[in-house]
Amino acid sequence: MTEFNCSYRSVIGQQPVCQVVADLTDLPLAICHTNDSACEFCLKCEIAPQVPNVVTASMSIHAAGRAGEPLHGPMSQRMKPHLGPPPQPPNTVCVLRGPEIRKVACKPCQADSLIPVMLPVFRCPLHGECTLHNTGTFPKIQACATCGGRREKYVQLDVKPASAAVVAAIARRGTPTS
Repeated sequence: MTEFNCSYRSVIGQQPVCQVVADLTDLPLAICHTNDSACEFCLKCEIAPQVPNVVTASMSIHAAGRAGEPLHGPMSQRMKPHLGPPPQPPNTVCVLRGPEIRKVACKPCQADSLIPVMLPVFRCPLHGECTLHNTGTFPKIQACATCGGRREKYVQLDVKPASAAVVAAIARRGTPTS
């Protein structure tokens, strides 16, 4: 058996078990089985196991199945949304975003750190300046991820010169009077 540096994994008899699954399902630890590949995947996953991630959601459904039918159905429904791919970060592509003009400290990120995380602030023709994501700074800097005016791509206009006949027809009509 491979050694894992996970504070939630323990072994009962020779069966590895997961404390997170026991907490999520409110089942005895002895029936919350795991295996080496599940633990390896969970440790590499970018979502904390308590959220739950794909691995702990799947193991919770299996543990509920071992506990019996009354718990299996509701647990499957509760964990099903966590079995898909992780949510993608919001789109921040914007053709209006200009060059970086300064950096600002991300206020929520400072909570557990003596050294603030510095995020770039960009020139923006709509708002004066913008960031990629919300920063929690005051006054609020508009973030591309939540901006209704964000432009993901340029719209190419198909401009063709008007023919001489069209220009002459317009000139003959003159300007309308009200």
